[in-house]
Amino acid sequence: MRLRLPQTVWTDPFLLVERQIEGDRRDRLKKMNAPLTIRRIAEIGAKHAVWLLISFGTGGEASLSAWTWITVFAGTTYGLAGFARDQVCTFMCPWPRLQGAIWDPDAIEVQQALHQRGFYSFQ
Repeated sequence: MRLRLPQTVWTDPFLLVERQIEGDRRDRLKKMNAPLTIRRIAEIGAKHAVWLLISFGTGGEASLSAWTWITVFAGTTYGLAGFARDQVCTFMCPWPRLQGAIWDPDAIEVQQALHQRGFYSFQ
């Protein structure tokens, strides 16, 4: 059983866009240390534009008051899922701290399904 946590659901589209536009992690690290080029600036701009579209795409049709709050939530989503995802998972997610406190032999474990991707297998 794989449990998808809310921040994972919101972060996955951001990671997908980043991977599609800038490449995998190794490519992004190379580009981060390289000098800026026109192509690199275009990649960064495209990534952020799509991130903002994803953030605002959760709004739909709404009144001015609702759009104000949608803007606040979109900005928060853009900031947390786009820039602070590692910190959010490390400091705000309660699962790592709760698992040790509530674990018993019959408890459901919340973890990434890396074994399905061939990284390791459970014995």
